[in-house]
Amino acid sequence: MKHLKQHLQKNVGILANAVECYSGGLLMFSLPFLSRDLYSPSDDSHGVMRNFILYGLSLWSYPLGSLMFGWLGDRYGRRPALLLSLGLMLFALNFMLLCPCQTSSGRLLIFLSLSLYHMGSGAEITGGALLSLEHGDPKRQGRISAYICTFSVLGILLASGTLSFLQALGESYWWAFYVAIALMAFVFVTVVFSQEPSVFENDHNQGGWRVGFKPLMTCFMVASLFGVGYYVPFVFLPQIVTTVTSLTLEATSAFSTLNLGIYMASLFGAGLVVDRVGISFFMRRACLLLLVLSPLAFWLTWNGSLWTYALGQGLLALGGGLFIAPSHALMASLFPPHSRYRMISLIYALAFTCVGGATPIILGWLYMAIPYHWILNMWIWMWVMGAYYTLGWKR
Repeated sequence: MKHLKQHLQKNVGILANAVECYSGGLLMFSLPFLSRDLYSPSDDSHGVMRNFILYGLSLWSYPLGSLMFGWLGDRYGRRPALLLSLGLMLFALNFMLLCPCQTSSGRLLIFLSLSLYHMGSGAEITGGALLSLEHGDPKRQGRISAYICTFSVLGILLASGTLSFLQALGESYWWAFYVAIALMAFVFVTVVFSQEPSVFENDHNQGGWRVGFKPLMTCFMVASLFGVGYYVPFVFLPQIVTTVTSLTLEATSAFSTLNLGIYMASLFGAGLVVDRVGISFFMRRACLLLLVLSPLAFWLTWNGSLWTYALGQGLLALGGGLFIAPSHALMASLFPPHSRYRMISLIYALAFTCVGGATPIILGWLYMAIPYHWILNMWIWMWVMGAYYTLGWKR
């Protein structure tokens, strides 16, 4: 029992990230079903698009939560910040279940719930990762980071699978939110009984915001390529390919789920070797691999065959996963513990949303302006070279 308690304390941050990705995945995947509850059946053709707008606008609170809880985590501790962010997400999910349907007030309350959820989520991603990294073995930081990413992707896959299972049974998708609430409540209780990392206890009285330009720039480039490496294969490709080939969205979405498995395998595999060769060294080699794989991947996906599409998407998932696996550990090593939480959470939130989140829109506009798939490589190469160069500062 004592061994289990110690194991939970060390890995509660990994579990928190997995549950956050599970509930976040539910929110995203359930948008088509949510439109039926928020809008009248006669308005169904516009309901999904309005939900996308509703969801997108609610992300305004993501960087705000990162800033607020990041300061709290550096000032008062990782546990209080993580508990408050988990509590806010729990409240938001419960509040969503109480919102009235097909009314203007219901849509406003759903928007408020999503905003509160993203406010907590913006800080939890960094807080959960730091709690596990700072509790973990200093010599295995890359492996811990890879496990954090692996279980986060597992949470997304489980969210998709839960909704598909409920749909097959003919049950309401709202049951999935009860599962998310139960899991998050379990994580909340586990964090209550966990301990503050000793590295934070020894350093948090230092105070101060002052950090160097190079760590800030490295963190921004790594977080940006983190976002690009996820959004290109799993958000942009499945939609744009259907406009330039005969492939359907159903087919590309099905292979996206399959290639998330490849993505997860590359994350896990990277964790097994990254600490042996060095985190910065490994990530720079992953950048070079992405330089080579991206033009081949785009050529394969534009071929028009379902199998070449699957192969091309899988190559991007492989390269992106290898780079992303140790990224949490790399970003944590850039800053001292007394400023680590606020710096990483704010920069990660801005880079991941502004660069990664904007990538599908930017690439779509670029392809409309210059309809050649090589132009899409330029956007990826720009961030790959930026990350490669700034990682060279962290030898």
